[in-house]
Amino acid sequence: MTPEVLYQFKDCAGELFRPPNGTDGMIFSEAFCEQCIHERWIHHQDENREKDKCEIWSNVLIFDVSDNEYPPEWIFNEEGWPVCTNWQKFDWGDDHDGWNEPPEPPYEPQDPNQLMLFSIADDILENHVPQQKEKVEL
Repeated sequence: MTPEVLYQFKDCAGELFRPPNGTDGMIFSEAFCEQCIHERWIHHQDENREKDKCEIWSNVLIFDVSDNEYPPEWIFNEEGWPVCTNWQKFDWGDDHDGWNEPPEPPYEPQDPNQLMLFSIADDILENHVPQQKEKVEL
């Protein structure tokens, strides 16, 4: 199952897909390229091996849809969603590891008054700090 991102154009089913702007391109590449086993450079960029870079993304940027070199992998599928037919989900190996879950039990501030700091600051300034007297000129 491929991700369903951006928009669905049933009339475009089977046609080549090219993102109309940079934002759509980034959304598409985040859903497909950055989650794909073929774009190994993203997953192993510290090794910086040329063989790990997927040519599809580069060719989409270089060529126009009308060029023969434009990648045929980027198309609107039979349902009209833009997809990459070469996409295979990369298993990051950290699904449901809890790294993004809130800690249990919920974090409590070390000092309960810490959260009241700004609300009591006004009271301190108004009631406990001596006011400056006006200067009298001689």
